[in-house]
Amino acid sequence: MADTKLSEEVLNHSVHSEIQARDFYKQIGDRVQNKKGRKRLVKLSQEEDGHRALLERRYKSLYGKDFVFDPNVKVGPRFDFVKTSLFSQSEALDVVSVGISAETEAITYYSEQLETVEDPEDQKMLKDLVKFENRHKKKLQSEYKRLTKKYYWA
Repeated sequence: MADTKLSEEVLNHSVHSEIQARDFYKQIGDRVQNKKGRKRLVKLSQEEDGHRALLERRYKSLYGKDFVFDPNVKVGPRFDFVKTSLFSQSEALDVVSVGISAETEAITYYSEQLETVEDPEDQKMLKDLVKFENRHKKKLQSEYKRLTKKYYWA
């Protein structure tokens, strides 16, 4: 194993990723008219914020300082198109597809990091994050199926 604990770089990347995912789901949720669809997206946003908080606590415990968000750091898929999307059915499907891709990337990233750490606390946290992100991916896949059967976000 290369490291016994998560590096500052890995935690920095991870926190930025969770913040960007949180903001992505919030932006979509704020624009979806359907209450059930909005509720699902807001819940995903809240869960991503919980992941952020978990990672920030670990960052502080390992490095003795608060995490500082840098708005210029971009990790994972680009979510910029959400700001201009009108959320037609095809755009909604594209948005959900990007979310599925982002969750898949997070699962892969956390799984890879799990192989580099020996610290039991880091291992538990990463295993939990993989589980959480898998749940998000499944929720988004269900949302995608719902949207293909009947478009209801408008």
